[in-house]
Order: sequence, then structure tokens, then C-alpha cells
Amino acid sequence: MGLEQVVFIADYPFPKGMSITQRQRLISKGLVENGIKTTILCLKALERPPFENIEDKGYFQGAYFEYTPGTTIRPESFIKRRWLELKGIIVAIFKLISLKKNGETFCIYLSSAMVMNISLTGLIFRTLAKLLNVPLIVEIVERPWSLKDKPSYLERKISPIVGATGVIVITDYLYNWVLAESKRISKQLSPLYIPTMVDIREQSNGYSPVMVDAPKVLFAGSPLYKETIRFLLNSMEYVLKQYPNCQLILTGWAKTDPQGLWIESVKIEQSLKDNIIFAGYLPRNDLLELFKECNALLIPLFDDIRSKARFPIKLGEYLLSGRPVVTNDVGDIPKFLKTKLNAYICEPGDPKAYADLIIEALSDPTQANVIGQTGKDTALQCFDYSIWVKNLSMFIRYLI
Repeated sequence: MGLEQVVFIADYPFPKGMSITQRQRLISKGLVENGIKTTILCLKALERPPFENIEDKGYFQGAYFEYTPGTTIRPESFIKRRWLELKGIIVAIFKLISLKKNGETFCIYLSSAMVMNISLTGLIFRTLAKLLNVPLIVEIVERPWSLKDKPSYLERKISPIVGATGVIVITDYLYNWVLAESKRISKQLSPLYIPTMVDIREQSNGYSPVMVDAPKVLFAGSPLYKETIRFLLNSMEYVLKQYPNCQLILTGWAKTDPQGLWIESVKIEQSLKDNIIFAGYLPRNDLLELFKECNALLIPLFDDIRSKARFPIKLGEYLLSGRPVVTNDVGDIPKFLKTKLNAYICEPGDPKAYADLIIEALSDPTQANVIGQTGKDTALQCFDYSIWVKNLSMFIRYLI
């Protein structure tokens, strides 16, 4: 019997990718540092041009990863994609069975995407954990499926924490929801709270924001956050009245990603063509450097369950850049941030009020720099991954 091991069942890319991948990197890095063997099984071949993840297996910061379809590259053929998805699931199943046969001490860790939406894949691995009699950890960093506005019949009948031995949550809202849901289904679960995290050694010091006569503000996120992007476009109409040269940089998806095509038409309709910059999907180091070149970093939230359940993973990285963050008084935000102290914060849902904060950050660079630096101090003190993953390591050892 070897070291305790965590096997992550992932439907996102690794080691390079967006926010959920970065959270996985920090968790797996921290577990390795705490003496827990870590394996990431990527079930899907997701890479589109430009290809970032080429190796289908290897080690990253001490954690072993493997694309169980045998490739990272997403095929053009619909039939080939379905075959690789099936292959990815089957190979992962046999790897877990092999671990059990070999007497390994391990637990299965389901990614948050398998909690946001009910899926056959997620149910398969929940069932497998029960059949193998190994602990199952479910991570929830977004609104779970049962809290959707219009959940399906199965989403109403099956609990998002079914089969779980342990639950990781990213907000107090989700913590309280798990306690209530556990009671509802007569299951004893005490969730572990882990907020957004950062590697405090990853970003270099210093910043170089552009002059206020040609300012830049940025939103990094998925094109699936349609409400957020529309809200930002509405807010920019107010900002441009005072700063007509201000540019809104949108990044977080490849220019060829069909999920982002809808933004082009919205942008043209609102006559913002010259002020919206599509930076595309940027390599991580380039993205972190771009943060530091911007006058403000934007992350709107709303007065709804989806925003209350989230604590944006990107927020910690924004703060660590030392640039001022503009957000809303929702969920766990007031737990860590105070307006005009370490961020610019207003009530949710008002694009003009949000625009006024952006304008204030542009109008008083000295104050904005102080707020940005105080925000960075908050990230250093509150979101260091090594502290939170140490708690996770103890949690995992307890479950195993």
C-alpha cells in the first residue's frame, strides 16, 4: 500500500487552460507538496488551434496527468469525437479498477463541471466509487444543477451530492446549501470551504498601466457568461461618454471558438466596434502581464443564485496583479473586499453605477493604484493556495 492518492476525473484541459484548470493546478500542486500522490485523468480531447496541450500524458509540478482518449486534439469528425469520449470514459474506469485491485489507497475527485450539469459521465463515476468502496469528493464552485432556473426532471430528482463522501465548496452560500441538502437527503456531510486561490509566487512585481487618455479595462472569462458580457457592453456606453478612447479587452476564448460568435453581432449593434478588443485565448504568462497593463480589471456579478454561488476563480489573479478590481456586492465578495479600500464595489445590476466606478478608477490613477496594491495585499494574505490545500490534504486523509 503506497501513499494516499487522489484521482481527479476532469472534463477540462490540463495543465494549460482557463480558470478551472488553474484551480486544478493549484490543488494538485498543493497536494503533492503535502505528500499526497495526485493523478488527473482528462476524459476529453478538447484542444483546438492554437494547441496548448500537446502531450497526452506526463507530469506537471509533481502531478501525473493523462488524457484517457489517448490524444489531446479534438477531431473534426462528430463520430470520432463521440468515440474518443467513450474511449476516455472506459480507459478511466479500468484505471480506477486497476488501482483498487493493486491495493492502492485512493479517493475519486469529481470536477465541478459534473455538478453544474447532470451528466451520464458524472453518474458513472459516482456509481463506480460506490462499487469500488472508495471515497468520492465532489467539488462545487458554481451553481449546482438542482438550483438552475429550470432544472430537468432528473436534475430535480437526483441530488448534486449523491454518492459523495466529502464536498468542497467555494462560497458560504454553497456551504450552507450543502448542509441543508445533506439534511434533506438524510446524509451526514460537513463540507470544506476553499475560496478562490492564487500562487503568490507566480506573478512578478510592478505594473505599467497605460495613460488615462487611452485607458484599457479588461474582462477575462468564458463567452458562456453572456449576461456578464452584455452588462459590460452596456456599462461601456457610459464610460465612453467621458473616455471615448477607452478600450474594453475581452479575453478567455479562442477567436475560432463558435461559442463566442454571438458577441460579434452584439458589439456591432451597440456601435462599440473601435473600443472592443478581442484578444483571443492568451498563453498564461501573456495574460498575467496584460492584467498589469490595464487601468482596471472587471468582474461583474448579479443578484441571482448563480452569482451568489460563485466566487470567481479569476478574482484572485486579478487582485494579485496589483491593478484595481471593479465588481459587485454579491456573495462572498464583502467577506474579503471593501469598496474604495481594496476594490471598487457597487450594488449589482446597475450598468451606470458600475460604469461610474470604472470612470472613478480612470479619473484618479493615484487612488486606483493604492486600491490595487491593497487588493494585492488581500490576495497575498487570504488566497495563498498553500494554506487552503493544507486543509484539503488533512480532509482527504481523514476521508481515506
